[in-house]
Amino acid sequence: MGKLIFTKLNHPADQCFTCGNPSIDKKVADSYFLTLLDRCYAYEVTTESGVIVAYYQIQFKRFPIDRFPEPIDEYSLNSYVDLYAMHIEYLAVHKEYQYQKIGSNVLKRILAKIIMFHRDCPFRLVTINALNEKVSWYQRAFGFKEVDQDGDDPETTLMMIDLLSAENLRLLKEYDDIL
Repeated sequence: MGKLIFTKLNHPADQCFTCGNPSIDKKVADSYFLTLLDRCYAYEVTTESGVIVAYYQIQFKRFPIDRFPEPIDEYSLNSYVDLYAMHIEYLAVHKEYQYQKIGSNVLKRILAKIIMFHRDCPFRLVTINALNEKVSWYQRAFGFKEVDQDGDDPETTLMMIDLLSAENLRLLKEYDDIL
């Protein structure tokens, strides 16, 4: 496939684009408007020759802490009852280019950028709305953990990666023992 080029969406998405899932295709179509509002950023992924192979959308999202399993909800303060995540709303690979490792390569790049950003910005989680049939792939290939069904879309499952370091988790346990 060659080199992929990632560009923040600066025009409406290609109307001919389809990933084969109508609800995801609708999200792709709505992405430019939401990007203009700075509610999220959508990206277009193309080949060096300009062929559109994928779109994805990221945003900050707030979640109630009790939506997540322990140890995430084990440590909280009364005034801090929400968690913030860099949320991947969708990753849509064009139907003609699926099963060519494009989705894997795009997600690797997204996660690498999120990890770099996390060094300077306090958020705890990376979350993604995964199509139900892709849940095991996200678990196996990237270490995402299943949270629950996405209430907005029954075709997707909310999944997460906890960015809290093992060292900070250890220190939290020590601090908790002191209290």
